[in-house]
Amino acid sequence: MRKVAVWGFVLVAIALVFPGTEAQRSAPINTAPTTRPAQVEVTNFPVVQAVSGSINVGNLPAIQPVSGSVQVSNLPFDADGNLRVVSNSDHPAYKIVRLFDVTTFSPSPSFVSLDPVDVAGWKSATVFINHPGGPPEIGNNYFQVEQGIGDHFVRVSDVTLNDERDMTNMGILLPQLRLSLLATTDQTIEGWLYLFN
Repeated sequence: MRKVAVWGFVLVAIALVFPGTEAQRSAPINTAPTTRPAQVEVTNFPVVQAVSGSINVGNLPAIQPVSGSVQVSNLPFDADGNLRVVSNSDHPAYKIVRLFDVTTFSPSPSFVSLDPVDVAGWKSATVFINHPGGPPEIGNNYFQVEQGIGDHFVRVSDVTLNDERDMTNMGILLPQLRLSLLATTDQTIEGWLYLFN
């Protein structure tokens, strides 16, 4: 019986030392208290420090020689081999300008200049002179073709008025073209300008 009492006492002691899961408690979690933002002013910056002297950067790589060639094959060249810097897709290939309707020019005054025509952007021009009444009277009659701008024009070609239809071709060098008529006999003519690239 004494043995039973000792074993009972041991069991009670074990039960008190290990109370089981019911008696376990979790440790409390401590959280930091919430604080409100506050303005901070820093006033202990050092004063501006003067720096003098020179800086030497000595670890730059040496100059590297490069040799070889570069081939560019997709540049926009026109039919004459000139490099196009602006697309002229909206620019027509030619333009016909009526310089003057059928007009009779008298030899006095013997030198008549017509208004200039803008030809900038075109490469070439052909001046056509037509005599609707047939070939002109024989004489020293011709159109002087001039190119220039404003009041400054230079003679580049002539159209001699000897046939029923006369013409001359020229390259465009300056932004305006003007015709001046030198006539010793009456001339009934009409004029056209054909511009093309």
